[in-house]
Amino acid sequence: MREVRTKDYRGAVTLLEAQVPLAEGMDHHPVATVGYGQLRLELWTHVRRGITQLDVDYAERFEALLDEYEDLLS
Repeated sequence: MREVRTKDYRGAVTLLEAQVPLAEGMDHHPVATVGYGQLRLELWTHVRRGITQLDVDYAERFEALLDEYEDLLS
């Protein structure tokens, strides 16, 4: 699970939208929860019932994506 704190709701939604091409490109979709000033992503590989290398790869790419949206983070 990764929780990202943002300055406001719009920032959380922007980050959620920003990760869509990543998720679609990897065909790996996190469970996402958006709240005021936060985005929570939960990753696991359902068919394996746990964490796999695919989850690790997604997490690394998401962290790199966050660098592009640093101005939204609190």
